[in-house]
Amino acid sequence: MIDRIGDKYAFLQLIAAEEKGHPKKISQWKNVLSGIRTGELQIGSRTAVSGMPLWATPEIIRGGFATGGYAAGGPLRPHEKELAAELGLKTRSIPIIRTSLNSWHLSSNGVDRLKTLAKERRFICDHPEEAALMSIALLADEDHALASDIVAAISPYFDRLRFFPRAVDAARPKGIYVRDVSEVREALARVQPREDISVQFDTLNIWIPLYDRLIDLLADSNAVDWKSTAKQWQRDFSSADRSFRSKRWSARHSPFERCRLALEKRVNKKPLSQKNLKYVQLVVTRHRAKHGMGTARKKKRLEQAKQDVKIWHDAMANIVLNRLQDAHGDYGLIDPAAYLTAPSQSEAGPEAPINADIPHTIQRKTFAALQGSIGALITGGQISSPEIFAKVLPQITAQVQASGFDDGDKAAVFSECYKAFHKRRSLLLLNLESQIRITEIPWVKTLLVSRKDRPEDSDLSRTALTEFVSLTLTHFPHVQFPNPLIEQMHDLAKRANIHTPLLPEIAADIFMGRFSQRFEKAAQHTAKYYEGTLYARYYNLPKQIPSGAFDKLCAERAEPPSRQGWSSAQNGTIIEQGLILTSHNMAALFSGLDLSKLECGALALKCFVWICDRLTAVPPSYHAELISLKNSAYAWRQMIALLSELPKKDLQDTIEQIHVHLEGTSASFQNRLRPVMNGLHIAGMKSKPLTERSDQFLGWTVGRHPLSQWTDL
Repeated sequence: MIDRIGDKYAFLQLIAAEEKGHPKKISQWKNVLSGIRTGELQIGSRTAVSGMPLWATPEIIRGGFATGGYAAGGPLRPHEKELAAELGLKTRSIPIIRTSLNSWHLSSNGVDRLKTLAKERRFICDHPEEAALMSIALLADEDHALASDIVAAISPYFDRLRFFPRAVDAARPKGIYVRDVSEVREALARVQPREDISVQFDTLNIWIPLYDRLIDLLADSNAVDWKSTAKQWQRDFSSADRSFRSKRWSARHSPFERCRLALEKRVNKKPLSQKNLKYVQLVVTRHRAKHGMGTARKKKRLEQAKQDVKIWHDAMANIVLNRLQDAHGDYGLIDPAAYLTAPSQSEAGPEAPINADIPHTIQRKTFAALQGSIGALITGGQISSPEIFAKVLPQITAQVQASGFDDGDKAAVFSECYKAFHKRRSLLLLNLESQIRITEIPWVKTLLVSRKDRPEDSDLSRTALTEFVSLTLTHFPHVQFPNPLIEQMHDLAKRANIHTPLLPEIAADIFMGRFSQRFEKAAQHTAKYYEGTLYARYYNLPKQIPSGAFDKLCAERAEPPSRQGWSSAQNGTIIEQGLILTSHNMAALFSGLDLSKLECGALALKCFVWICDRLTAVPPSYHAELISLKNSAYAWRQMIALLSELPKKDLQDTIEQIHVHLEGTSASFQNRLRPVMNGLHIAGMKSKPLTERSDQFLGWTVGRHPLSQWTDL
């Protein structure tokens, strides 16, 4: 298994990086391959890098592979260079500079600086390690022994890791954001002229004028100074920018190219064939009939020039970029619209005229930094999926998790460290190993000694979790909870004293046939919670799950093993049964939280509408269709869970609405969906358990999916 997902995967990624010419990725994947082969990297282990402590943040790239580098290490960052210059460090050695900077923060001046930054909330931790020395500074006065223990743990790594935060000139304002201003600046700086605009500009300003002159030269080869005029045309053609030359002006058999070659022959006094001569005469005649000559043609060209696109996206992006230079790069924007007003007289130019509207794409990139409430960001489209929701959630959950500290400075440090911790990319893990928990970080563990577990803090966590689950299901009912979001929900549930475990989805390509004990516990709870409901009938749930039987039960409920042995698809069928038996956290959340305000019928119908939209779209490939079918099956499971929250009368009414929506689709699609609709009718309207697997909508299958319509196999 390790060979398959280690060497082979890394080698293929290296080839892809080399083909695309990404130097950084090439270097990273070479480091991965080298580390695997030398034994310095243990793929699948929590301690993936030899000699790296568990609490250190490894550099992780695609697939969860550690490169062997430290995320909080590497080249000196600008704030490190500034502090080194301030302290008069002359050496260029990164290990020496980093050791000196870390050590200075343990001096009286360094400790005072850290305490001031904490009190004024003017610091940012990009990685959890950067909160270590600040934690020591806050703990030293009250418990010198605890502070000394942290110093002992981190000091061997002073030469390679950054243990102090980045100072900023203003405290973080209230509100959350998806992208900070520095990310928006980078996005705007990458804006290039749109090719269609460039083609249109060059057509109007280069190629049409050249074509008109070419036609005039071919129409009257007896004019005075014809040869010198023709040679000048050839020089102008040669010097013309061909970057955005469309086929109209470049294709070998286009009128332009054939006329250009005819001109070339005339200049060189070579005869034209009778066929070419007739063709040129025809082009000239048609051109003049369509566009006129002299004043008439000039007037028409002036009218055409008005079609020229005056607004160039790169020029407008540069105007907004300049306006953002004074905005704080580490935070969002309270009012992005203030940066999106029309160009002023001093900003305007030929490609960005005064009072022109900022293009929508530039507005969208800027509004990505909108800072506000979750509701505002969902409504505004900044949070467009549960995955993005999970990305911004630590900005809120950090404050919830920091409740219970009497010392506000400690709460601020813990909160910043918590946000940094949840930016970590997950490691690829095997053999049921778990990702590092924040409580395993020495300075965090020590800080948490000061946090009190009060009833009001537990209630706050429960309220926050209820709100986040409600928002996710309300806006994205068709998407099962993604792993990053589950991680946040798990931390809140633990503090809210909800003991039913919340479970991640396991990747099919690394599944080794076994689930952790948490899955069995969750499945037992699910069987009890859904007993007698649509969910239990539709998925034919067992009434109870004996201890130690979960792995075998999932395998028995999945498709029979293929003769070809191991495959991701076979793993997928087993994992999906695990998701079904645990309801992928729906039972745990609906039983542990007050979600009574959710309109489950409307949300279930929303799931079905999404499924229909997804399955009626034409996939570009069979693989794309398989992904679409898997996601649709997961949405179907979400729908079944939501329907199971309804009283019998409401359940049947909603199923009727589902049928009404289906009747609005094509006859072929209705026929395609008939088997799973039959299953919904049996389990929902007749209240009978399904005994036929074909009546269930499942996402994974070994071989062709029964709902597939792809023919190119």
